[in-house]
Amino acid sequence: LRSLGNMKQQTAPPWVMLQCDGNLMSRRRAYHSMVGYEGKLWVWGGVGGRDGMEAYDIRSEEWVQVKGCNEPPSVAKHIAVTDNGHMYILGGVLCQGSQTDQTTTFNRYMYRFNLSSFSWSVACDVTEAPGTRHSHCGTALPDRRKWAVFGGVGPDNSLLNDLWIYTFPTGIWSQVTVGFIPKMASSAMAEGGGKIWIFAGEE
Repeated sequence: LRSLGNMKQQTAPPWVMLQCDGNLMSRRRAYHSMVGYEGKLWVWGGVGGRDGMEAYDIRSEEWVQVKGCNEPPSVAKHIAVTDNGHMYILGGVLCQGSQTDQTTTFNRYMYRFNLSSFSWSVACDVTEAPGTRHSHCGTALPDRRKWAVFGGVGPDNSLLNDLWIYTFPTGIWSQVTVGFIPKMASSAMAEGGGKIWIFAGEE
């Protein structure tokens, strides 16, 4: 685990390798997701990881394995975001039981994890909207409690260039019509200055 120093400095701050307890998070992993919430970094899924949610306490510098109820199957190449005390997991492909490889089975649900009670639930079936996909990108729009999701790879292995907005209070997906943008996967997305920014990716 690495952290970047004081972002308020005028010069580029150095990266720091954190000396944390690796007994629980000792395996390398890829294609997982991570969110920050109330002083902890919450890590889910990916290839090579352990079953279950794991959390890193930033203050104590320790990993904790979280035992949740109604836990869904692990997924890789998905995205995650937090809203109102919950972590949402969208898309991706299912991992095999050994957690050493991902399958070609698309995850058709958006899962919701309560970060206080550690309980899982299904937020919605995404088969119709926005459609199953992996290697997509997304960003929270915190002022409006919305989630923007873009692109990725669809079930027919084709690249996508559609933009969707999920509204948390209503649970409704809405497709946004935009001008031309290339079909892309494995991109990065962020919100800033009232705009959605998409950087790089596979075309």
